[in-house]
Amino acid sequence: MDWKTTMYKLNNGSKETLKNLAKEKGIVLFFYPHANTTFCTLEAKEFEKNLELIESKGYAVVGASRDLISDQQDFVDNCKLTFPLISDTEEILHKGLMVLDQDNDDAAIRSSFILDKELNVKKEMRNVEAVEHIKELIASL
Repeated sequence: MDWKTTMYKLNNGSKETLKNLAKEKGIVLFFYPHANTTFCTLEAKEFEKNLELIESKGYAVVGASRDLISDQQDFVDNCKLTFPLISDTEEILHKGLMVLDQDNDDAAIRSSFILDKELNVKKEMRNVEAVEHIKELIASL
């Protein structure tokens, strides 16, 4: 399957393509290993804190992990997130953007991407610190 055209399951139970989630200039897409864990919570809250700034630059924020929809919705509720989370249980998006660590039992690699409106990768940041990389990411928008 092509990661760019797949309909992904969101935390609220709906399905959308990445293109439909994009704003005028594109998407800031971040991958995290597990919902409701310490560093993933810090990262998600930092994106929420910077959401208005990111959106003002024409980008949507979307998070993704391999967690179940119910776990994603719990994460949204616990962190008071207002952006969508993708439940990529089939790993289509994870494999498409190569964020699985084959040397570590296919663990998800904390990564962030800036995708343009056509879903081309403008910037990729892999194996990042949960919070520290977000300023650099925003500066690249």
